[in-house]
Amino acid sequence: MISPSGNDAKKFLLYCICGGLGVSSDLLTYNELLKLGINYQIANVAGYLMGTGISFILNALITFKVRSDLIKKCCLFFLVAAVGYLMSAIMLSIFVELVEMSALIAKITTLPIILVIQFLLNKHITFKVN
Repeated sequence: MISPSGNDAKKFLLYCICGGLGVSSDLLTYNELLKLGINYQIANVAGYLMGTGISFILNALITFKVRSDLIKKCCLFFLVAAVGYLMSAIMLSIFVELVEMSALIAKITTLPIILVIQFLLNKHITFKVN
């Protein structure tokens, strides 16, 4: 869990800022691909990959200050992102197909849920201090 300690709160804030830059690039990529007529699920994959790459670099260097085992941690980060992506894809399908929400609003709606889940997974798995 996210504990009320100052260190965890600071890490979560940094994670949100670094992740926010990743999410911004995700949304920008997603929205631009939607404008080009690309299917929302394909646009989601492209945006997610772009955002995850940026988020990993920033979070590894700034939030968790990791300098060793970067390839292993990158693989774990992308594995956690894959979990988030699957959850995002399922929620997008529900919101777009069943609820008939716009694809962009549906994407924005999924972000807070994915944020918390991925932070916890990355904190406890990817960047776990042994």
